[in-house]
Amino acid sequence: MSRKKPGPKARRRNPHPLDDENAEGWREGSPAEWVKVPLSAETAWIAANQLDTAERALRKSFKARRRELSCRPSETLRTATKRITGLVREVAEENADDLWWTGRRQLESVDPPVPVDRLYPLIQNPDGSWTVRYVGPDPKPGSQGPKHGAECRYRITSPPQQRYDEATRSWKAMATTARLIEEHDMASQSWKPLIALPETVDAEEWLRSVVRPTGWELKVTWPDFERDVRNHIERMLRGEKGRARREGRFAYLAYVVLGVLLNMDPGKVRALLDNYRHPRRSKTKNSAATGQRMSGTSSPSAP
Repeated sequence: MSRKKPGPKARRRNPHPLDDENAEGWREGSPAEWVKVPLSAETAWIAANQLDTAERALRKSFKARRRELSCRPSETLRTATKRITGLVREVAEENADDLWWTGRRQLESVDPPVPVDRLYPLIQNPDGSWTVRYVGPDPKPGSQGPKHGAECRYRITSPPQQRYDEATRSWKAMATTARLIEEHDMASQSWKPLIALPETVDAEEWLRSVVRPTGWELKVTWPDFERDVRNHIERMLRGEKGRARREGRFAYLAYVVLGVLLNMDPGKVRALLDNYRHPRRSKTKNSAATGQRMSGTSSPSAP
């Protein structure tokens, strides 16, 4: 007779991995480097520790809003479900950093475009450096943003590179197409590396795109997310939370969000996390402990 499996696996296949189409980004360092990121491979599986982090963050956010998770006196089941469904989407968006691995969260451009060329003119100086100056209005009190007249200087350089010559046992300069975008630091009055550019790109075009904001704004969308969450919320309002009923509505909704993103039942999400947080002891250790109790012996204590 075969032994039963010890419990759910410590990872789960992601039904909505990220797309490799725009899988490029900055690798931290000095300077930063533009690299290819295999997002579809990195997000094909979701490890239990990632789910654990996301569930704790979601649970904390829902707990802070627990008074909003019940039917109000003037609400019907339908209106309460609709309101809480929107709240669940808001909480998912608040915790987007811990849900970065799901393709259910999408970004779409919003019109009208930002007039970057007019607000952030880029001017080349006689010494070959570039100055970006903000000529737009000052930000509203309490908000962040550059002030009118704020400016920064940049330049494009080709850092020297060397190779070791075995014949002469010395380092020799070598031709290179590598380039850097450097930023002028006002405090130290020196140039500091900002970004290492890929060799095949137009350096000036990259300078324009890197040191100024994008020409469009993005909004976040969750296609069909609220539709998939709605039935779970109706069951919650009826008191049908399964084994999560003792943990509270904020815990149940955290399981719901992760379940919708992974095409899993909330109860199975809870079981997976419980198995990860409270792993069962191995059969060998359990047998040894049982044998000691039956024989009346115990392991010697440390001095």
